[in-house]
Amino acid sequence: MKALRGNSFVPNGNAALLLIAGIVALGIIGLGAYVERLKTEQLRYEERSGVVDRLANIRTRLEGAISDSVGRVEGVVAYIERNPDLTEEDYSAFVSRLITDRSQILNVAAAPGLVVEYVFPKEGNEAVIGLDYRRTPAQWQAARRAFETGRLSMAGPVDLVQGGTGFIARAPVFVEREGNSFWGLVSAVIDTDLVYDFAGLNDPDLDLDIAIRGRDAMGRSGGVFFGSVADLGINPVELDVTVPNGKWVLIATPKAGWYAREFWDHLEVFVAAGFATLLILLTIAFTYHRKTRRVLRQRLENLSRAVDQSSAGLVIASARGYVVYANPGFLGMSQQTEAETVGSHVRTLFNEGDLPVGFRALWRSVLAGNDWQGEQQNWRKDGTPYWESIAISPVKNAQGETADVLIVKNDISDKKNFEEALVRAKLGAEAANRSKSQFLASMSHELRTPLNAILGFAQMLAMNLDHSLSERHHSYVDNIVAAGKHLLDLVNDILDLARVEADRMPLELEIVDLNALVQDCVDLTRTAADTRGVTIQDSISAGPAVSVAADPLRLKQVLLNLMSNAVKYNRDGGRVDLACRQADDGMVRISVADTGLGIARRDRDAVFEMFHRLNADPSLAQDGTGIGLTVSKILVERMDGRIGFDSEEGNGSTFWIELPLDLPEAETAPARESDLDTVVAINDLSKSRRQKAG
Repeated sequence: MKALRGNSFVPNGNAALLLIAGIVALGIIGLGAYVERLKTEQLRYEERSGVVDRLANIRTRLEGAISDSVGRVEGVVAYIERNPDLTEEDYSAFVSRLITDRSQILNVAAAPGLVVEYVFPKEGNEAVIGLDYRRTPAQWQAARRAFETGRLSMAGPVDLVQGGTGFIARAPVFVEREGNSFWGLVSAVIDTDLVYDFAGLNDPDLDLDIAIRGRDAMGRSGGVFFGSVADLGINPVELDVTVPNGKWVLIATPKAGWYAREFWDHLEVFVAAGFATLLILLTIAFTYHRKTRRVLRQRLENLSRAVDQSSAGLVIASARGYVVYANPGFLGMSQQTEAETVGSHVRTLFNEGDLPVGFRALWRSVLAGNDWQGEQQNWRKDGTPYWESIAISPVKNAQGETADVLIVKNDISDKKNFEEALVRAKLGAEAANRSKSQFLASMSHELRTPLNAILGFAQMLAMNLDHSLSERHHSYVDNIVAAGKHLLDLVNDILDLARVEADRMPLELEIVDLNALVQDCVDLTRTAADTRGVTIQDSISAGPAVSVAADPLRLKQVLLNLMSNAVKYNRDGGRVDLACRQADDGMVRISVADTGLGIARRDRDAVFEMFHRLNADPSLAQDGTGIGLTVSKILVERMDGRIGFDSEEGNGSTFWIELPLDLPEAETAPARESDLDTVVAINDLSKSRRQKAG
């Protein structure tokens, strides 16, 4: 199959695989870079949070140290306010209890009227006594601020005479007396080194570079008095420290600097991982691609063999109508060579005289996307005719346009010959059936005449008018009469069937009094029922008036058949129940129920088939040919009714028929063709036949 064996039918996915692998590799690089960036930002956040936590701890200790010293100064102020006329001994005794080894205060001086008069400890601080703040410009501004604000203020740090630096806490003292209530100032020198040590700023293990801004409690506008801002890195952490009448600003960065790694610092790792992934994906993709190509090639080879070995003729034509491929099945069917077929126009493959439409219209329909199927007689290359079935389907490309056309042909000559033989056989059977019907019709007089003569003479002998017959001879004559009547009933059945087959048995539909008709059927069946001790329970005859639309003669024939069967297949001493009710769809259901052995499950599907006998009890003698239910079904359905049964094995059966209440609209009792035209059986229910004939 050359058209299917080229590599062009195997998709080349190298470019697609490379593109997919490249996209995946770039995705891995981008994802890695994004994850690294998130990680870097998280590390920076955690590092900055750690610096903030450590710096907040230092701030807390700083504020605690200052607060402790301020509290001691405020204690001195409170003492003086209660004892404004204290002596130096009183002052020293009180202050000595406040200044201990645990405090950061170096000395506390009291200046009534802004002139220092008291100092503790006095030793080493004698030079301070007599200092007039108003005459000391270096300290007057701070002293004045405390006096004017009336609040304790912080200053410094300042250089101390005895060496080192210290913070100066100044608090105004006001007493209750007439005139000027300002008593003076209390100032305390707080050792900066002790404060720094307490806060941990001088800890050699501290991993932070710290500076403090806000000299004289001026906040960010004040100068730097601890550390160097220039030594700090970028993006320092800043926290405010609250001090009396102002604030300081703690500024810090890690000694090792902030986490400086950027996500692109690991770019070479991501690129390497991406290329490694790319190589792995390409290896997997090319392996899968080679395997897929092998599988596709194997499938194409299998398809090629299947097409080449197919007995059906397969032809592929282009949309322009020229054959591009024909399999051996077609070449053998048409007796053409591949060279003669490939390249020829596809219309040469058809017998256009047998096509239901013109070839051009057919081809346009196929190109529009429609399938076409049909049969035609064609000729082989040697001129011999043959019949072929044809199926034509469009083959569409990826854009949904018809690119090629597939034509499948099968040689159906044997099928056609068989169909022709069946037609001939059917015509022969119909001719034979007509001959049979004509024969039965012509034999009616020939059969009736001798039978009537036999019955007439036999009945005359049975009268025994001259009493010349013995009792034994009289019984012989009775047997002759009974046999003659039975034979006459059979002949009447045959003639009746002949009339049906000749379409001479019309149905006369009318409104039938069901109560009276059922009573007649009960009277005709009672003798046979009494013989077997079967009781007939009739709830129809004496019940409410009921009428149905039916042919009265044929309805009686059906009911007699059902009731006769109910007696025949019943138990000795059993019961037959007759009932009727109105169904939901405007029909009347008439049911005949017996107490027999029921119908075996294996026999239920064949109950209404011709010649089927219900052998529920093999011990019962069952006359008849087995067409009663078949005939009943046909008659009921011809009267627009339904027939069926319900049976439980061992508990009897209920046969029912449903007939309409009213005649169909515009009903004129037409003679419909009987469905009994294939029934050529004899039913020997003589009583039923006499009723039908009557």
